[in-house]
Amino acid sequence: MGGNGSLRTRRWLSAVSPGGRGGLDLPGAALAAGGVTLLSYALVMTGAHAWSSAMVAIPLVAGPVLLAVFAVVELRAEAPLLPLALLAGRHRVTALFAILSSPRIEENMTR
Repeated sequence: MGGNGSLRTRRWLSAVSPGGRGGLDLPGAALAAGGVTLLSYALVMTGAHAWSSAMVAIPLVAGPVLLAVFAVVELRAEAPLLPLALLAGRHRVTALFAILSSPRIEENMTR
């Protein structure tokens, strides 16, 4: 089922790609997913393990490294998953920061 969906997605993306931009940024997608997954895993594991344990420290370091590599790959990609120019606007960055920090603010308000 997943393979069928992948094939259909590739056909659909090639049919609707704007301005001739085509292709799926698979390296960017893999790096972003891996970085966010490792970072999330590290933060979840802090409940059961110390911050200095290998179960937390290794993914806590590896996640941001993958996200940094993701940024470099996106700068060079023909059709980037996340065009870094999207983060150039001060208002957009402020809004994204507010969205990212809102769960933490809400958690503090409910205590």
